[in-house]
Amino acid sequence: MANDDEVLAAKTFLTFLRNGDRDAFLELEAELLGQSAEKWGALVSAYRALLTFDDLAAEADLDERFRPKIWWMRSPFPGNFGDILTPYMLWHAFGVMPRWFDAKQADGLCIGSIAKFARPGMHLWGTGMPRSTDDLCPTAIYAAVRGPLSRDAVLAAGGQCPEIYGDAAILLPELYSPIVEKTHTIGIIPHVLQEARIRKALTAIGADHVKVISLLAVTFDDIERVIRDILSCEEIVSTSLHGLIVAQAYGIPCQSARLSDGKSAAEDSFKMRDYKQSVGLADAALDLPRKFKDLTWLDRRACVLPPSPLDPKPLRDAFPFPVRVHGRSTARA
Repeated sequence: MANDDEVLAAKTFLTFLRNGDRDAFLELEAELLGQSAEKWGALVSAYRALLTFDDLAAEADLDERFRPKIWWMRSPFPGNFGDILTPYMLWHAFGVMPRWFDAKQADGLCIGSIAKFARPGMHLWGTGMPRSTDDLCPTAIYAAVRGPLSRDAVLAAGGQCPEIYGDAAILLPELYSPIVEKTHTIGIIPHVLQEARIRKALTAIGADHVKVISLLAVTFDDIERVIRDILSCEEIVSTSLHGLIVAQAYGIPCQSARLSDGKSAAEDSFKMRDYKQSVGLADAALDLPRKFKDLTWLDRRACVLPPSPLDPKPLRDAFPFPVRVHGRSTARA
């Protein structure tokens, strides 16, 4: 949990961003890093990303109607791949650069399991939830949701939601399609909170042939690094939802995995099942022991591709904010 100094620094950074005071922002950044790069580096990097987004918008001379107020999860600092996809996707797919606002002030929610943060009149696009029991706002505007389980939850809460499915990460191959050499047979994408544990266990058994792909990301370059890492593998096992979605979107066979104590069979989370149902998957999660001394569990993998990939056009067409770039974007190598 952030301490009082971190809360104050975060609020001050946001104030400078809202006021367009770049010099003051950079002065605070230098002051904090001068105190302790170890203490402040992750937080500074997270807010520097927001400044970079403002710079991109300024260079494009964006009208304010193309800068919707959007909230996305920004912790753990410096950032998580699945969350920072929101500004990346809006920028490259629609020419829109969102301004980050607190969920209580934002006009929209996009990528992430964050539907419970919706308020009356807020627009949701490609959003999901981590569990079926989340309280949902029935008067939010659900333009599209991650999958049929999310839609069922919206309807059960008294809301309305069209049968338009898709996490916006499925659009990534339209936007960035590098040619990457295959260097690993298998890659593992851990959730950001599990990465250290899984890396340590793999190092202990000398599993250098397994590529561990980090999802700690805060910049657009970080996002494209993750994509290239995924493309360098022939198969992927992922405890991260967006690891699974992105791997399969790029045609890399993938299996979800769940940390297990070995006492019961691993089961996918609600959000994994939500995505899988949207693309016709019914495969089981791979049981990944919390403590392992060999890779027998990994040898049991059964990586697959979706039998019914989503048509991205309905998801694109459902985007609820003004669009500066229309139609399919030119994929960048």
